[in-house]
Amino acid sequence: MVALVFYAYGLLRQADGYAATNDFIHASEYAKSGFFWLDEAVDLQEKNQRVRYLRARVDAYLPADSGRCVVTVQDTEHMLADPAIWATTIRDHILAMRYRALRHCKDTTRANALLAQIKGQNAALAQSLTQNFNVVPEWDSEELTQVLLPLMKGE
Repeated sequence: MVALVFYAYGLLRQADGYAATNDFIHASEYAKSGFFWLDEAVDLQEKNQRVRYLRARVDAYLPADSGRCVVTVQDTEHMLADPAIWATTIRDHILAMRYRALRHCKDTTRANALLAQIKGQNAALAQSLTQNFNVVPEWDSEELTQVLLPLMKGE
């Protein structure tokens, strides 16, 4: 599943490259394939929260015009409904992805409410979200140990 998600990510990055050079036919084809494989990874393992996390991680940091904010909102809602499996750091990542998705969906009321909730729990994260909104964070050790490594082990 990990390979499928990262394959989809590669296709989506290629689509961005084609779009930047105004080759919209190739951009469209690569984006369509990328989204298909990204969704297929989750469909093959619907109950696996880690695969859902990977899809949300990819979707949350795509440009707003990709229209994937709705998928990210649904994925983050699903993941936050079962918070026991996530460490605090991962929950913070999920909240950050949800905030970005709500902003991309232009749902400012819910985005502002979520930001207020985040400020109450983690002021540094809230500040980072407002100041570095367009910055894609690097993968951290918690994501590697709680998401990627268990998936690669087949968990």
